[in-house]
Amino acid sequence: MSKYRSIVLDIIREADILLEVLDARLVELSRNRNLEKRVLELGKELVFVINKSDIMPKSAIQDQIKGLKPVFIVSAKNGYNMRNLRKYINSKAEELLKKGKDKVVIGVFGQPNVGKSSLLNSLSRGGKVLTSPVSGFTKGKQLLKMKKKVYLIDTPGVVNLKKDDEVRLALLGSKDPNKLKDVEGVALSLIEYLKKPLSIFYGIDYDSDAETILEEVGAKLNYLTSGGVVDTNRTAKRIIQDWQKGVIKISPKDLQNISKKLSN
Repeated sequence: MSKYRSIVLDIIREADILLEVLDARLVELSRNRNLEKRVLELGKELVFVINKSDIMPKSAIQDQIKGLKPVFIVSAKNGYNMRNLRKYINSKAEELLKKGKDKVVIGVFGQPNVGKSSLLNSLSRGGKVLTSPVSGFTKGKQLLKMKKKVYLIDTPGVVNLKKDDEVRLALLGSKDPNKLKDVEGVALSLIEYLKKPLSIFYGIDYDSDAETILEEVGAKLNYLTSGGVVDTNRTAKRIIQDWQKGVIKISPKDLQNISKKLSN
């Protein structure tokens, strides 16, 4: 078991309510079913939080979350629906406090780059990080005070995909392009999945093979070596970064098809 996964499991055991933060573009692909199962086995409250809703049509998100309860579609970036999420958490926390608990801890987990930090800052309204502020909590763990007797705690991002599955890691934004072993190979795979929207974004012809599109994007961006040849490595990184930033738009239907293929 990795060090980070061990930390996450410790926090799940110590928290009373768990928020799983998911990417609105790829809800199913960003879920961690093993951790979800552990939360439910321990009898803890599990809340699904669909973040980054500002970059996806609400109707497309609704199509991806059927069967998930309780679920909140939010944008920690612009504050969309955060009030309702905060209200729900406070209500559940009050119930636990009335039953005799001296404190309530809200654990937050999810894949890297799903916006956990932004969510924590929004829920705590920029609250100060505290280290072991209450008795009975593991020493050294950092918490944010949400309100009196209610604390938030972050977890390290745990990737539940195979380490060598770099295409999925890149799609989810779970891995920095600079750390990919085969950045050009990953970019070519993304081009195959995102050929039309990617070509529209960069203003090039999408009726070409992936290698040609990679070259054309590099030329369009003027990513050239001293010899005037397209720097495909730099271009590949840029394509992946633009996708992870959410600036390359894709139809909800195509996005769901990609998610289904990669979830198999």
